Amino acid sequence: MQVEVEYLIRLSETSCGNLSPLSESDCQKLRTVYETLVLKMLEVIKQIELTINHDIKAVEYFVKQNLKPLICIAKLNLYTLA
Repeated sequence: MQVEVEYLIRLSETSCGNLSPLSESDCQKLRTVYETLVLKMLEVIKQIELTINHDIKAVEYFVKQNLKPLICIAKLNLYTLA
């Protein structure tokens, strides 16, 4: 989870794709996802993994699903994290 979130933050810093640079506040909100990871979240990720049969993509889907309230994430193209 930490790797995926930090990757997204770094990706925003490079102006690569359609992701605008993230504010420090947005970066902190993103980091909160893995800093507050609990068993229930892992169970959700596991269910996604069972559906799509891909562990890394399951984490990506989980991150996107749970960060939609962030305006910066809502603008992401479906393939930006691919």
